[in-house]
Amino acid sequence: MKSKVGRNISIFFCLLLIAAIAALYVYIYAIPSITGSLTETAVLSYGRLSTSNEAKCLIIRTEKVIKAESGGETGYYIPEGEKTRKGVKVMDIYGSPRTSYFCEETGFISYYIDGYEDILTPETMENIVPVAYLGDEEREPAFKPEPTDRTAETVEKGDPVFKLITSDAWTVAAFIPSDYANDYEWGQTVTVVFPDGVEIPGTISSTVDRDDYLLALIQIKRYYPDFAKIRMLDVTIITRDSEGLIVPNSALAEEDGQKGVYVKDINGGYNFKRVKVIVTTENESLLVPDSFTEKNDKDEVVNVDTVRIYDEVLRNAEDK
Repeated sequence: MKSKVGRNISIFFCLLLIAAIAALYVYIYAIPSITGSLTETAVLSYGRLSTSNEAKCLIIRTEKVIKAESGGETGYYIPEGEKTRKGVKVMDIYGSPRTSYFCEETGFISYYIDGYEDILTPETMENIVPVAYLGDEEREPAFKPEPTDRTAETVEKGDPVFKLITSDAWTVAAFIPSDYANDYEWGQTVTVVFPDGVEIPGTISSTVDRDDYLLALIQIKRYYPDFAKIRMLDVTIITRDSEGLIVPNSALAEEDGQKGVYVKDINGGYNFKRVKVIVTTENESLLVPDSFTEKNDKDEVVNVDTVRIYDEVLRNAEDK
């Protein structure tokens, strides 16, 4: 009998210990995360925010396609995508007669050809119509450029055999959905993230409205290994990437047409302080710290005192 009571007591204390451990876990981990979201204030701290969107794009280059002057067996001397000096032999066609092909000027050699080399050019790229390459609910895309490797053991007269890309700079013609059009402007620096994760900075050289899309022409000057053999692909474009003070969007308020937040003072009250927003995402915004400049009514540049790191701001401005 006593042994049974002892076992029951042991089980009771084991259950009590488990309950105590569970309560301690909730106290240490769950409660802070819950109460943190319910606190009246948010403390400003330094951070980084970026805005981006996905887009389909075309790669635009200055390029010339070389065609076979006669048929025959082939011999290639330059690897795909390699930059070559003027006068270097690219290939031979062992026909009747044998024909040798040399690099006409310094540039990149590519054997990937899609037939759009004379259509998608720096001179015509502002005329690109996105829907022609994307299609819509009623129509399939009118154009589907797909570069193919034209290297072969034998070729016929008139076959395209290689192309010469003569410009170091190239252009990403990005089809930007209208929802993101306001994030793009002339002269802006953006970062293009390619499918393999490579990030390359570029500058917006032109923007053109095209129905439901903005055509953003982004000039790239850095070499990308596969740029010579690609034409159309999906990329991610980072339009803003900045550092500053992070604040919940719910903390932003407006007084007399000026944007700001309510900063807690030593007496527990809240004072409106103007802010300058660098970038905004769905839930947070990035603010300029300490001070910013602007022009007053007399067209004079003045300094505006603003929020600082560790300021406590009212988390929900509507509660003021």
